[in-house]
Amino acid sequence: MRLGDKELLSTLIKKKRDYRFSAESRLKLLNYLKDEMQEEVEKELKAFTESLIETMGDYAYEKAVESSFVLRKIVDDAAWREYIKGIYERHSRKINLWKVFKRKRVTVKRVKGVVRLEVRS
Repeated sequence: MRLGDKELLSTLIKKKRDYRFSAESRLKLLNYLKDEMQEEVEKELKAFTESLIETMGDYAYEKAVESSFVLRKIVDDAAWREYIKGIYERHSRKINLWKVFKRKRVTVKRVKGVVRLEVRS
């Protein structure tokens, strides 16, 4: 299988995560197909990010943040910010996840009941 075979690669998007298809491989695949299959990749990135967060652990959080940054290349800035705020609403207690975002220069916090997101370049 080669990266040039987009039709075959697109079938891999729907494969479940297992030992043969690592998080790293899935991210590379989704990043590669993001221009060709924008809607499908967006949906898969969101589901993949959520599954990584649910897995918990430093490696999973690193890959979840990486996945969210691939998503950022597909959707507009406002939609991406709302998506990250939504993740924060569901997973605000996962401190290690938010530490990874902070290292990537994205700070999310709740101030007086309102979730605020700051992206530093």
